[in-house]
Amino acid sequence: MVLLGQMITLFIFMIIGYCMRRGGVFDAVTARDISWLIVNIANPCLLLSGVFSSEQGLTGGSLRTTLLLCLYVYSILIVFSLLMPFLLGVPKEERGTWRIMTAFCNIGFMGFPLLRVMFGPEALVYAAPFTICFSFLIYTYGIDCLSGSGAEKPSPKARLLHLVNVGTIAAILAMIFSFRKPPLPSFAISAFDYLGALPTALSMIVIGASLAENPLKSLFTDVRLLAFAAVKLLVIPIPALLILKHFAKDPFYLGLTMIMLATPTAALVAMMAQQYDPENTLPSRGVAVTTLFSVVTIPLVSAIIGL
Repeated sequence: MVLLGQMITLFIFMIIGYCMRRGGVFDAVTARDISWLIVNIANPCLLLSGVFSSEQGLTGGSLRTTLLLCLYVYSILIVFSLLMPFLLGVPKEERGTWRIMTAFCNIGFMGFPLLRVMFGPEALVYAAPFTICFSFLIYTYGIDCLSGSGAEKPSPKARLLHLVNVGTIAAILAMIFSFRKPPLPSFAISAFDYLGALPTALSMIVIGASLAENPLKSLFTDVRLLAFAAVKLLVIPIPALLILKHFAKDPFYLGLTMIMLATPTAALVAMMAQQYDPENTLPSRGVAVTTLFSVVTIPLVSAIIGL
């Protein structure tokens, strides 16, 4: 019930964003600018605020456990991404799009805020390894999935430059600082805390605004898209988490894995797809429908696995 209440709160923020976009208060340029703020400033500060808010950082044992969970999550997602086009019977030219929609979850825009409200800001340091893996995979495997549209693949140097971004740098710093915190003045820590609190509402408002880009009716009439949402949000996470429950005795690690595995398709997937095939609206619709249903499925998954 606690998680359901938190998801309802996030859903309210999404409704605000949707209404603002439909009412003309919130346009595409505003959404882009706020997304930049979240990705490049607020989310990195959210990770770092978790480090400085926690009295206990990562230990060698907790880091190993988190890395194993990260390997577990992305192994499952990559395997299912390869199977998804065949499960849904999609045309060959669309297979790459369905693969990337399956493989990458919205750990930044939805996962971070959800982790913060469920376990407190100190839990964010455990998301750092997932952030690093996400960035590495989406700029390697993700680009390979989308390059089937005929666009020229970026060079290895260009891919490397994409990997060196504010998010991955902040994740690496968060992991380092969790072992040895540098002395910081109180005003600097407060700045991290205030900026780190922004994504909880802002990211959901931006997601809500993105929902307004497509008629809501179209999200409920595409049978293949609905089947995809059911597989991604329920069929993949529930068995994976029930198996993990036999090995992960700490509810925190089970909850961490649930958030990283059961969140909807990453918003970055739709943004990247625009670079390769601007006429392809499937990624944005995939993000929209999985985000919409995740308000119900995440509490449902949590209840089934006993969190």
